[in-house]
Amino acid sequence: MKEKLIHYIEEHKEELFESLCEMIRINTENDGKNGTEKALALYLEGKLSKLGIESDVYSPDEVEAIM
Repeated sequence: MKEKLIHYIEEHKEELFESLCEMIRINTENDGKNGTEKALALYLEGKLSKLGIESDVYSPDEVEAIM
């Protein structure tokens, strides 16, 4: 398994690096009043969707148990 993962990373280095750069460019700074993490969550949801993986994005104000 470990060897497969290493091989995949080596074969997709450029794509993985570009994805990492895109994620770093997304502002996720939390100023104490408003979080901006949702933009990154939506980006990741899009990436997962392209892989055929379903996901849901929630904000704290949308989840009753968190508030």
